[in-house]
Formats: sequence, structure tokens, C-alpha cells
Amino acid sequence: MEIHQIRYFLAVAREKHFSRAAAACNVTQPALTRAIQKLEEEMGGLLFDRRPGKIELTELGRTLWPRLESALNEVREARSDAKSLLATKKRRIRLGLTCTIGPTGLITLIEELNAKIPNLEIAIQEGTAKAVAQMLVADEVDALVACLPTYPEGFNKLPLYREMFVVALPPGHPLLSRDVVNVQDLEGENYIDRLHCEFDEHFAAQHGEWPIELNLRFASEREDWIQAMIVAGLGCAIVPKHHPLLPQIQTRPLVNPSTHRDVSLITADGRTNSAPIEELMEIARCFKWNQAVA
Repeated sequence: MEIHQIRYFLAVAREKHFSRAAAACNVTQPALTRAIQKLEEEMGGLLFDRRPGKIELTELGRTLWPRLESALNEVREARSDAKSLLATKKRRIRLGLTCTIGPTGLITLIEELNAKIPNLEIAIQEGTAKAVAQMLVADEVDALVACLPTYPEGFNKLPLYREMFVVALPPGHPLLSRDVVNVQDLEGENYIDRLHCEFDEHFAAQHGEWPIELNLRFASEREDWIQAMIVAGLGCAIVPKHHPLLPQIQTRPLVNPSTHRDVSLITADGRTNSAPIEELMEIARCFKWNQAVA
């Protein structure tokens, strides 16, 4: 049984006339007649008593009318529910974010996106750069804001901005007297290792082996502990330039060699992007990143 057969049956039942029913359904009368005849075959009997100038429902037709009308209403409600669900889904973005990327610049980008798509829901899932990349592979997120040195095949990369790495120093540290800090200046310095940071990978990709020995004092995945240790004077750390820091912590550019990371918006190749993701990408292409993350 096809949905159009039910529609044609109900139209004839209401109009009591094949020509008027065909016009109401915007089909030709022969097409409507064939559909009714096929439905009658499937139901095992005549649904209409066809007499010259008069069309009446048979007993079988009268019995089926409310059931078929209810079935058609159920189909319409199901379509409406599906449409509402899909519309809601399209207004939602699952965004994977490398946990070391701060909100600088991205907040303004999200504000612009929200202005374009009111009531947009954005669900952010954080993790290491490699972890969020796996989220995209597993279709757990729709897009990434990430900063890996290299990406697996099947990833589409839209570069957003380049960010330099700096040295985060405690109050009163001797290196604060300098405008920049050379890598060699960190030889023997007490060092606090940010375990989630991808600095080591970027340094290795850009310069090769790390050239000096650091005095590792503390290591943690938690930024609050890392920064509390820096403020307490227990060591320094290497952080991205725009990483949010406690006000007591000061930074100096790390040079000779300097190291950077490229923050990009990543989508999966071959996967159809939702309208909000396409809008996000378009805004990101036109966004003045140099001003937002200056």
C-alpha cells in the first residue's frame, strides 16, 4: 500500500466524484483510478460502489475510511516530527577543541556565527590534539579547531592563525629582564611540563631534537596546578602566546629557534557538512584573525 493510494482514496471518499478528487490531488483521473483499483486489489474487495452519476463507499470502504485516514495523519505527523528533529540537529554544532587553545579570537568568531544563526547550540568537546582528531574520525564531532603539526589523510584544513610559543615566568625571575629568551637560556632552568601541550611535537617537526637539558620539577595535565607552580616560583613553562594565564605570570618570546603552531578549522573529507558548519567555515575564511589574536 502506497501513501498516494490512501490520499486518492480519501479524496474520492470526500468528493464522491473521481474527476473532482483527481483535481484535488493534482493528478489525472486515469492515474487516480488506477491507484484506487490497485488499492482495491490489495484490500481484497471494492471500496466504492460506482454507479452512473453517483459514487458511494461500499461497506469495506466505510470500514477502512477511518483507519486509512488515521494512517495518513500518522504519516504526516511522522514527517513533521522528522523535519523538526532534523532542523534542530542542523542548528547544533559539535566542535572538537584542542585543550591548549584558548578562547582568544574564537569567541568573536562564535559571536558572529550566533548572529547569523540565532539559537544555535554549540557543544564543545576538549581533548589533546590527537584525541580530538580521533573524535572527528569517529564522527563524534562535526569539526575541529586543532593545531597538529601534521594531519591524517581525509582531513580538510582551513588555516585560521599562527601562534608563537613563549616562556611563562614567575614574578621576579631573572629572565624577565630580557626582551626575548633564547632556547639556550633555559639550560638548567627549573621546568614545569604541561603534559597536554603539543610544543614538543611542533619543535621536533620544525627544528629536530631538543638541544638542551631542563631541570624537570613538576608535570601535570591540569593548567591550574601548572600555573600555581609557576606563580609559586617553582619553575617556568612553555605556553602558546595566547594561552590564558594568571595575572602574576609574565611571558617572553622564545627564540633561536622560535617555534609556532598553526591553528586550523578541520572537517572530514567526504562528509556532508551541516548548514551551521558551512556558515562557520565561511565566517572563518573572512575573519580578521590578525586583529583578533594580536
